Amino acid sequence: MPNILFVCTGNTCRSVMAEALLRHYWEQEGDGRELKISSAGLAAIPGDQASEHVHTLLSEEGVDVSAHEAALLDEALVEKAELILVMTARHKEALLARFPQAGPKTYLLKEFAGTNASNPDIADPFGCSLAKYRQTLEEIRESITKLMIRLKEGGGADEGRSGQ
Repeated sequence: MPNILFVCTGNTCRSVMAEALLRHYWEQEGDGRELKISSAGLAAIPGDQASEHVHTLLSEEGVDVSAHEAALLDEALVEKAELILVMTARHKEALLARFPQAGPKTYLLKEFAGTNASNPDIADPFGCSLAKYRQTLEEIRESITKLMIRLKEGGGADEGRSGQ
């Protein structure tokens, strides 16, 4: 079963949205394969809940993240993951500084999905308005939609970034 790990800073906003959307869409439109989808944060406080705006927006999508608890990225999560998708270049740098062995399977979400390579980072909406969270969710949704296509076509970490 493919194991996909989304990583951001605190595991309360971006990585939660990416994990929840991919899981939701895969359940509805996947190709029948099971995926293990999880998320973690480089500086997460274990047990933190998803932010209020994330709850609100995902609820509008019919997705419940009330059971989400932030996880701190550790070696076990990195080792189990077959594909690690981060939100910013700084996340990738920090992750690879701590876990250099993860290099061949770590990508920026937007680059791997082939969305907006001119601005590959997904900015952190933490502490911002609901409108900013909604904008972030739309960026993530675009990438998750393209990631779904790639997964259905059999694309994985070993194939490198699309559009490169």
